[in-house]
Amino acid sequence: GPEQTTLDGNFDGEQAKYGIYINSDEDNDTIIEGFTISGYGQVVGGNGITITSGSSPSVRNCIFLDNNRTNSGAAVDVDEGSAPIFQNCTFESNTTQQFGAAINCEYAAPEFIGCDFLQNDAKRRGGAAFIIGNPTVFPRFHDCTFHGNVTSSSTDNYANGGAVWISTGSQTRAEFSQCDFSSNMAKLGGAIFI
Repeated sequence: GPEQTTLDGNFDGEQAKYGIYINSDEDNDTIIEGFTISGYGQVVGGNGITITSGSSPSVRNCIFLDNNRTNSGAAVDVDEGSAPIFQNCTFESNTTQQFGAAINCEYAAPEFIGCDFLQNDAKRRGGAAFIIGNPTVFPRFHDCTFHGNVTSSSTDNYANGGAVWISTGSQTRAEFSQCDFSSNMAKLGGAIFI
């Protein structure tokens, strides 16, 4: 499980760009299970896991811990119509200088079931998640916990959405059911900014 198996972005002094990169139209039968994914993003453009080009794997019982990216999505970057399912995953202490420290979701439809988003820090928007999309392609969160996430820039007037930032452009949509938000902080929208 994740306590015994770690993908380490700084293993033995070498910095890897990505923990996992998925871009070959994988479906939900592709299963990633039982890893801690930590220390990615030090190489420019890298992160814990990138899912793109319509890929839709299942990610289960993984811990995304201490990934740090200059751009958006230190733990997970999902885009281009991809629809992965994340189940019972923890996203903790991930940081980015831009948007969505745990999740950067652009025009994609990931589903998060029973996931915890804890103490993630995006300097600008969406401490845990940054979402931009349209009415038909959007993320879903069910039975998830958002605790202690922040947008921490003291100089950016748009450091909003302590847990989640949802774009108002393109009629972006996101769905939350039975989720708990607590102790998230931002200039505006400690829990969610729309």
